[in-house]
Amino acid sequence: MINIPKGYILIKDGPATIVAKQGYEEPLLKLGISKPEPLIKDHYSADSLSKGRGIVPSIPVKEIPGTSIMIRKYLRGGLVRFINHDMFSGNRRPFDELYIGAEAVARNIPTAESLAAVSIKITGPLYKCYLITKELIACVDLPQYLSKLSKDSNSDFLEKKEQALIKTAETVKKMHDKGILHADLNMKNILVDTIQPENIYIIDWDKSVLKNNLTPSEKSSNTIRFCRSMAKLKQLGIPLTRNDQKLFLTSYWKNSGKTLTELEKLDRIVMRRKLFWKIFNENN
Repeated sequence: MINIPKGYILIKDGPATIVAKQGYEEPLLKLGISKPEPLIKDHYSADSLSKGRGIVPSIPVKEIPGTSIMIRKYLRGGLVRFINHDMFSGNRRPFDELYIGAEAVARNIPTAESLAAVSIKITGPLYKCYLITKELIACVDLPQYLSKLSKDSNSDFLEKKEQALIKTAETVKKMHDKGILHADLNMKNILVDTIQPENIYIIDWDKSVLKNNLTPSEKSSNTIRFCRSMAKLKQLGIPLTRNDQKLFLTSYWKNSGKTLTELEKLDRIVMRRKLFWKIFNENN
């Protein structure tokens, strides 16, 4: 059963099942979201692709001036992707993510507005799935932002990096306080507005969970996951240090003792993963 957020409607169009935000359904249907593959191919160009968030085309909605959408196709991971890279058993995944994304907006978490989820029945229980969000104009992910900032001789890099990490920690804490446990909290799922860097957004709610209250263990696991991504990206050349991890944790927990405990936990986890990252990076 599909959970439909308040303010959204269910639409059936041949093999397509669509949940769309009211007020956007007609422009999106006219654009062609009930047949996402041709729409994606028509806008597949170097100028229209999202950078750092996978191959996600940016598509202008002519009927709504100033609005562009992002269409993300769900792809399989692991070894199974070599046999079946884009079909799923059942179609709940995009609708579940749409629901959590809509809840994030309702709970005042800064994020990309979810406009529609689409599933296309292929055969039997197999579906292809898509999520459509409003594009956050002039935003890049946090690693891109820091990398570009470090190369700008006119910028106060260290101060701006500190501001971005503190704001990110505050935004993550707000998300947790509002009862959302992010399933993949990492630096690439944090977007920064390049024009107004004080604006930070959390994206990608796939497999995330809504709760009344998060436990301290869940909060710890989520923040450690974020810091783990900092350690991994540092190995790839992103200008990050252990002090940046400490700054993020201190800004989140507001408790020096807790921060030290979390840093020790992080160090143990990173030590176990470094060899894997090295092998993976050498083979990619």
